[in-house]
Amino acid sequence: MMSMFKEIEKKVFVVQEEYKKTQEMIDNHKVELDKTKEEYTKLKKAMDELRATEVDAEYKLQDTKKLAKEWEMKVKTFKKRLDEIHIMLLNTWISMFKCFNFFCNFMTYMFSVVSSDVSMHYFVFSESKRMLLILRNSKRLQVMSN
Repeated sequence: MMSMFKEIEKKVFVVQEEYKKTQEMIDNHKVELDKTKEEYTKLKKAMDELRATEVDAEYKLQDTKKLAKEWEMKVKTFKKRLDEIHIMLLNTWISMFKCFNFFCNFMTYMFSVVSSDVSMHYFVFSESKRMLLILRNSKRLQVMSN
C-alpha cells in the first residue's frame, strides 16, 4: 500500500510539475496575448476612423459635384445672356449704321442738290462704305466665334 501511495505521490508530483509548466506558458502567452489585444484594439480604432473619414470624404465629394453642376448651370445661363446681349449690341450697331447710312445718303443728296462739290459727296459716300465694312467684319467675327 505504501508503494501504491508513493506511486500516486509521484504521479501527483508529475501532474503538479506539468501544471506549473502549463501555467508558466499561459502566463508568458498571456503577456503576448495582451499585447496582441492592444494592437488589435488600436488597429480597429484606426480602421473605424478611416471608415468615418471615407464617409465624410464621400459626402464632401457629392456636395462638390452638386456645386459643380449648379455652377455649370449658372455659367450656361450667363453665357446665354451674354450671347443675347451680344446680339442686341450687334442689332444696335446695325440700326445705328442704317441711321448713319440714311443720314449720309441724305447729306449726299443735300450736298449734291445744293452744290456740285464732288469731294464732299465722295467723303460722305466713303464714310458710309467704311461703316458697312466694319459691320460686315463684326458679323464675320460673330459667325466665326459661334
